[in-house]
Amino acid sequence: MTPTDNLNDPPLGLGPTSVALGVVGLLLLFLPVLSVPLGAIGLAFGLAGLLFSLFGGWASLRWSIAGIALSGLALAIAVAIAEAAAGPLPSRPAPPETQAVAEHVYVPPPARPYGWEP
Repeated sequence: MTPTDNLNDPPLGLGPTSVALGVVGLLLLFLPVLSVPLGAIGLAFGLAGLLFSLFGGWASLRWSIAGIALSGLALAIAVAIAEAAAGPLPSRPAPPETQAVAEHVYVPPPARPYGWEP
């Protein structure tokens, strides 16, 4: 089936939807709980639009590629920010705070010299 066979069919708006979700995901990078799903959904719309444009011709290839790029960038940065918030893992375990200090003999302070007054 060629694109000219169905001239009455409206073109699919998957590419522009993917671009819009990618831009919103980039704007909300400070909230990874929102930008990760938006980037993933935008990436899915972009890939669907790419498949429809390659095999059916009902979607715009340029919009789909731009949506894939923006949504992928938003998703990658949001995941990197979310993972960086956890911080690096310690290389060795820290000693517990309740660990007893090694026993030392108590040594009193030296006595005051003879004739010294404060």
